[in-house]
Amino acid sequence: LLSSLATEPAHHRKGAGSMLLKWGTERADGAGLPMYIESTEMGKPLYEKFGFETVHVMETDLATFGGRGKDKRYLMIRTPRERHVV
Repeated sequence: LLSSLATEPAHHRKGAGSMLLKWGTERADGAGLPMYIESTEMGKPLYEKFGFETVHVMETDLATFGGRGKDKRYLMIRTPRERHVV
């Protein structure tokens, strides 16, 4: 249902991400489907607000690819809520 979710920095914290997640989670719930997302540290609290739970944390050493530091991604699952017609 949702392949990718990002908002322009100028529009952060204005509800656009929540609106899109509400749309997607309602449809997943209506179909009885679980959802999976890979989140950054910044996006993690928003996904948690919608019922996603971290099942694994993946860290990548960016030096392996010529970069600096580490990248951390949260692998998250959301089980469907009560089914309803969307």
